[in-house]
Amino acid sequence: MAMRAASCLTIYSSPAARCQAVALRLTLESKKPPCIDARLLEYDFGDWEGMAWSDVDRASLERWNQAPLAFSPPNGETGASLLQRVVDFWDDISTTREPICVISHGGPLRILSALASGQTPDLLDPSQPQGSIRIFTPRSTYLASDV
Repeated sequence: MAMRAASCLTIYSSPAARCQAVALRLTLESKKPPCIDARLLEYDFGDWEGMAWSDVDRASLERWNQAPLAFSPPNGETGASLLQRVVDFWDDISTTREPICVISHGGPLRILSALASGQTPDLLDPSQPQGSIRIFTPRSTYLASDV
């Protein structure tokens, strides 16, 4: 089945290999390479990366739940850091009039979805299902894909 970028003129992608693979497939027809942007990387879970949630200390998870902006997993980033880098990306793209596509991860897409909808981002809101697509038309077509 062919993948189409919903007539996106520019495709932005997280540097993660799985995101770039999707972005490259979407740009095959246009021959325009995707714009790789590190601000679209997933939340840095530090020492928690790759761990099952059931293996993470319950007290730490509760501290994260109580203050997601201030908390950071050991050797990871704070929620405020994730929020700031995604808001910086949004500020750069939100005034464009051309249709764009964003290939990223649950954390950044949760924030971008809220911003595109005119809502305040909540880091603890549920993510869209992996592999899903969400289209927004606040100023232009915005295609978000969680991979």
